[in-house]
Amino acid sequence: MSAHLSEVEEPGRMSAVMEGYLFGCELSTKTQYYTYKVEGGNDYKPNLALATICLGESAKDKYNLVEVTARNYKDEDILVPVATLKLSC
Repeated sequence: MSAHLSEVEEPGRMSAVMEGYLFGCELSTKTQYYTYKVEGGNDYKPNLALATICLGESAKDKYNLVEVTARNYKDEDILVPVATLKLSC
């Protein structure tokens, strides 16, 4: 899996074209996290779009928190909660 941003030159202007790839992962009590790795140098600014977050049939009826760990401009880890899911809601 990889994604990249490339610049395409058009007559009279420069524009950015973003390429994306469909990806999925399943988290469980055995696999509680997934690391999305991006190819590219330090100048590369990756974008991650979450389209669907859902619970599977084996999920427990408790609050399930989905967080994304990112890096800020100081190169520090920050946690961003993106969803809280519960079966009985």
